[in-house]
Amino acid sequence: NTALEVASHHEDFREVVTQVFDEIEKCVRDCVAAGQRDGSILMSQPPADIARLALSIILGLRVLARTNPDRELLTGIVRPFFVLLRTQ
Repeated sequence: NTALEVASHHEDFREVVTQVFDEIEKCVRDCVAAGQRDGSILMSQPPADIARLALSIILGLRVLARTNPDRELLTGIVRPFFVLLRTQ
């Protein structure tokens, strides 16, 4: 079983996994906010929304990489995300 499968059945473990995801999201959110302040990341979306999208992409990539580690597939998922963040 993976950690996420176990977390869905065990409340204590779910709390730990949720806390780790929250910490990752906060770190990404802080980085996005810094990028918005310096003008390198678009301002049209709140940092929290961008951080949640990034976390979702990261988790999805981990699943896909285990089932189909094709570099072009994975790059094709990440590339548009970074394009969407650009201000120019």
